Amino acid sequence: EYLDDIGIWNRALTQQEITNLYLSQSHSSISMPQVNSCVNDTVSVAVANPVLNGVANAALRITYNADSLTYVGSSNLNPAFNGMVVNGGNGVVTLDWNTSTNRNIKAWNMVNLRFRVNGSSALTWDTLVYPSEFSDVNFNVVPQTFQSGVVTNRTVRYQEQRQICQGQTLQMGGQTFSTGGNYQVVLPGSGTDCD
Repeated sequence: EYLDDIGIWNRALTQQEITNLYLSQSHSSISMPQVNSCVNDTVSVAVANPVLNGVANAALRITYNADSLTYVGSSNLNPAFNGMVVNGGNGVVTLDWNTSTNRNIKAWNMVNLRFRVNGSSALTWDTLVYPSEFSDVNFNVVPQTFQSGVVTNRTVRYQEQRQICQGQTLQMGGQTFSTGGNYQVVLPGSGTDCD
C-alpha cells in the first residue's frame, strides 16, 4: 500500500474540512454513497460532483423505490449551483440548474437529498430515459460519469407468538405480558444497531 496526497496542518481539521478535502481529490464522477439506516429514520444522501469545467446547465434525474423511501427535501446546496431546483416524489428526484455563462466548479458536495426510510433502495442515475447531463451555455453536453448510490435498511423485525398459561408471565423488551396473544416490542439496538 502507498500513501499519497499527504498534508500537514498546524491545527485539527473540522469534519467538514476533512470531507471537503476528500471530495476535492477523490471524485471523478457525479456520485452518491451507500448509506445505512433504520426504518423511520430520515437519512441525508450527499450528491458529490467532480471538477466541472465550462458548465452552465444541469438536468439530473435519480430514480428510487418509492415503497422503500419517501423524498422529504434537500439541504446544503453548494453555492456554485445557486438557483438549482430540486424536486422529488413518487420514485424520482430531479435537479435542474441553469445560468447564463459557462462556469468552472470545483469538486465538492453538490447537495444533500433527504429521505424517510421504510426499506432498502438503490439510488440510480437515469442516463437513458431522461439522460442526466451537464451542458455548456450553448447546450453542448459536457460528458460526465455517474455513480449511483444505495440506502440500506438495517432494521431486523422479530416476531414471536407465545401461549402464556394462567399464572405465567413473559418478559420481553422490558415489558411483562400475562395473557396469550401477538405482541410487538421494540428492542433497543446497541451501538449503531437499529431498534
